[in-house]
Amino acid sequence: MNEKTRTIHHKQFGEIRLIKKDSIKRMSLSIEPFKGIKVTIPPFFTFEHAEKFINQKQAWISRKLVRIKNYEKALTVFRPEVEFSTREHKLKILEAPGKRGMISIRKGEVKVCFPAGVNIADQRSQKFIRIALEETWRIEARKYLPPRVRELAAKHGFQFNRISIRNNRSRWGSCSAGNSINLNLHLMRLPDELIDYVLVHELVHTRHRNHSRQFWEMLESCLPGAGGMSRKLKNFRTDIY
Repeated sequence: MNEKTRTIHHKQFGEIRLIKKDSIKRMSLSIEPFKGIKVTIPPFFTFEHAEKFINQKQAWISRKLVRIKNYEKALTVFRPEVEFSTREHKLKILEAPGKRGMISIRKGEVKVCFPAGVNIADQRSQKFIRIALEETWRIEARKYLPPRVRELAAKHGFQFNRISIRNNRSRWGSCSAGNSINLNLHLMRLPDELIDYVLVHELVHTRHRNHSRQFWEMLESCLPGAGGMSRKLKNFRTDIY
């Protein structure tokens, strides 16, 4: 794939990446936490076209950046004194003898041990702590989500095949063409009503594959207030905690 990249400095928004791709037909703009603003350009547009496109979208970019900055502020920097819990486990960051970090998940605690002198605030240590937490959520998800899906399916008359738990970076859940339901382990970070919203959402997809009017009507009949729950879910991100 032929791809060309240019970084420009916008007087209002700072650095913006312009990426030209042969495989796309429409210009698009995206903003992601900690990744900034990106404009993807079809081959028949110039970088100058992209800059004009950015100027046309300034109001949208400004609104989006406010939301993104709030997400970034919500990212936890884990330290020994920071209190953080999953549904069933409390995080403890400890110093321990040895030369390697260690993780233990048992008896209601997720212990992350570092050798003396390690900078816990650096990127590598923070990633290690997040690995421990995500494995904890995986354990909790395997325990909680399949029985809850079966309970909701029985209540509303749905049938499905398998359930899988994954660490996705975008979707909270999905339903395959064969009615297998894939769920994100990060669901365990959500309030119960939003977990149920995602589970019923995917169960309804066993009947309606797209988000048609019939889909939303069935979802609302199973879960009154589903529209409001959908809006609440937008306040959460799988990759920010």
